[in-house]
Amino acid sequence: MTTTRRRVLLAGAALAGPASIARAQAWPTRPIRMIIPYAPGGATDIVGRLVGAAIGTEFGQSVVIDNRSGGSGNIGMEQGAQAAPDGYTLTVSTIAQAVNMTLFTKRGYDLDASYAPVAFMSYYAFILAVPADLPVKSLQDLIELARKRPLNYASSGNGAAPHVGTSLLCNLANIQMTHVPYRGSAPAVADVISGACQVIMDSPPALLPYIRSGKLRAIAVTSLQRTTDLPDVPTVAESGLAGFEILGWNTLLAPAGTPTAILDKLHDAVARALAQPQMKERLAQLGASTRPMSREEIGAFLRNEVTKLMPAVLKSGAQID
Repeated sequence: MTTTRRRVLLAGAALAGPASIARAQAWPTRPIRMIIPYAPGGATDIVGRLVGAAIGTEFGQSVVIDNRSGGSGNIGMEQGAQAAPDGYTLTVSTIAQAVNMTLFTKRGYDLDASYAPVAFMSYYAFILAVPADLPVKSLQDLIELARKRPLNYASSGNGAAPHVGTSLLCNLANIQMTHVPYRGSAPAVADVISGACQVIMDSPPALLPYIRSGKLRAIAVTSLQRTTDLPDVPTVAESGLAGFEILGWNTLLAPAGTPTAILDKLHDAVARALAQPQMKERLAQLGASTRPMSREEIGAFLRNEVTKLMPAVLKSGAQID
């Protein structure tokens, strides 16, 4: 690089600095797009819309929800990563994206390098459930039954977090069950209720209505502490598999390179919204909670989730080119 060209670039960077700061201070001046990489109606969609509405109220701009489902969330994530880093495109991510870092050999994004953390929105324990008429009242009952006869477990999709979680549980319990993947939670739950499959691990919104109606029986939750929704249901860890924990979660991300001032504005706005009693109550209705995290802590959390889940994904045998 010539001395003249270096001076030009340095001068351009010096001029761009104040301009970037000015844009960040004025932001937002138009509607914000929030990509949710799943279909409308699910827990991730509901949480994203709640947070999107709060952001819109805070900044006086509409937040347009853009559901981009497909490819286990990869289609929406790729679009979010390719958006301009100007604060006008946000993307909701879940535990599935941490799984996808190992599950998919080809992706158009990297959860760490392609994105900047904005906010940690919610987390929840998965529920392990069986048909109400199956003679299984506890995780130990399930383990004993699996050692006596073949069992099938349903999941919302090959490589989905419940698939990986159940595979990890089987490995720790030294049992074998046959995985039956479905396209989403609804058909998976239906086949467990019918008895076509005997076990399912899924989110509270997917399972709680059927547990409360008596069609399914919850035998364990996947957090380290019992949940407020099912206080009488033990954790997997206290049921004999010490240390077992797998949680669903939602984070809000922006394209890498988004100005720090905008990221900080968004983080603080979401934190204020999530601290409101009505927001906590709405999350609780979904079986979810929230926890305060700095943007740096979110980044570390995401990296740790990818590392933590990698062995479980590899052991599950799931791999997609």
